[in-house]
Amino acid sequence: MTHIAMEHLDRMQKYWLITGSVGPRPIALVTSLSETGHCNVAPFSAFNYMCEDPPIFVIAIARYGDASHRPGEQKDTLKNIVALNAVAVNLVE
Repeated sequence: MTHIAMEHLDRMQKYWLITGSVGPRPIALVTSLSETGHCNVAPFSAFNYMCEDPPIFVIAIARYGDASHRPGEQKDTLKNIVALNAVAVNLVE
């Protein structure tokens, strides 16, 4: 696994790292914990970068659709993020 210390990169290096992370359309594995400690891992292709300094990625989490088993409810990923204010986003290469 590659670790990159963002504080050691200049603005252009941050830009190329962040923009290169979202094209072609990658998959992000978003990991969160429920309030009871259950781990939830969800694949996301609806995410992108917003800024390189500070480095900001965004993910789009919709509610369950009308045809689902939980129509209109928040998805577990969003519930977990809101409840614990913590999430890990892992990029799949």
